[in-house]
Amino acid sequence: MSERPLEGKNFFVTGGTRDIGASIVNHLLDQGARVGTCFHHPSQEKYLQGRSGVSYILADLKSSEGREKIMNFMSDFTIRYMSRWDGLILNASDDSKQLNVDANSALVRDLIQCQSITEYYHDAQETYLVLMQSDPGHFYDRLSKR
Repeated sequence: MSERPLEGKNFFVTGGTRDIGASIVNHLLDQGARVGTCFHHPSQEKYLQGRSGVSYILADLKSSEGREKIMNFMSDFTIRYMSRWDGLILNASDDSKQLNVDANSALVRDLIQCQSITEYYHDAQETYLVLMQSDPGHFYDRLSKR
């Protein structure tokens, strides 16, 4: 029997349907975590359907309406599982770095507010935040030379 060190932990990953984000989601699931994720294009849902341990929502992180949907999803998740978020992995990116910073900052601010409410009902614990931002398409130039 393999060890699952993240059993009972909950992580939310933005951009968890493609590339590095999908790998992160797979790793967290393999380690026993429950994972929530969001994506902004309906065609990306096919990568998540039927996966055990993953919950997801179609919502665009860049819009205030999308972030509100994500926060409602995250709040519903904590109520459904009577648990809190142990980590937030900000992996989604866009063509604009400023847009990424603004959208991620807003999501973190909302999560802090949500976590404060959750901690009222549960023992206070640490929540880990991982920001994985890079230049969009930063590998394309290297891959095209092969």
